[in-house]
Amino acid sequence: GTRAYNRLYHYDDFLKTSQYQLEKLLEHKGIKFKKLGISVYTNEQIDEVCKTKIFQTIQMPFNALDNNNIRGEAMRMMKTNGIEIHTRSVFLQGLFFMSLENIPAKLEPLTPYLSRMNQISSHYQVSKSALALHYNLSNQLISGVLMGVDSVKQLEQNIELINAQIPQSAFDAIDEIQVKESSLLNPATWN
Repeated sequence: GTRAYNRLYHYDDFLKTSQYQLEKLLEHKGIKFKKLGISVYTNEQIDEVCKTKIFQTIQMPFNALDNNNIRGEAMRMMKTNGIEIHTRSVFLQGLFFMSLENIPAKLEPLTPYLSRMNQISSHYQVSKSALALHYNLSNQLISGVLMGVDSVKQLEQNIELINAQIPQSAFDAIDEIQVKESSLLNPATWN
């Protein structure tokens, strides 16, 4: 039987991997793993990965700010290429839960977009966490949503969020959010 469902590569590691090493790795497909996946950050990386025809799964950021305006075209390209989409950064590293007064100075340009997210949450009388999670779950292009948890209680809370009922119009409102400062949406640049 197979030992693992997916073997996941980080994009930078993939760039350092020789063609020979990739060919040797692919010899194990169906034996030690079923699908070969890669974790990416940018649409340019997604474009490069699609060209390789090596990976069956891509893990990428997707959330209410790093949304369909930024990722939609790339996601449709992945589906066209038969690549399964898994998303991460659903809550943008907890930024959605931070009070607007406490936003770090570097991230202040995101405040109007976070404020809009608060307005949508309030208008539909649904928590920001449920709204953010269901924005991913409602997207037909997404096959899996990766969420980190720090405790059993947090896991239970996340499971509860799945039961929320949110109309499509809430997601349409999120899709109207167009972040101009998209470089700020990568937590790796926040230090």
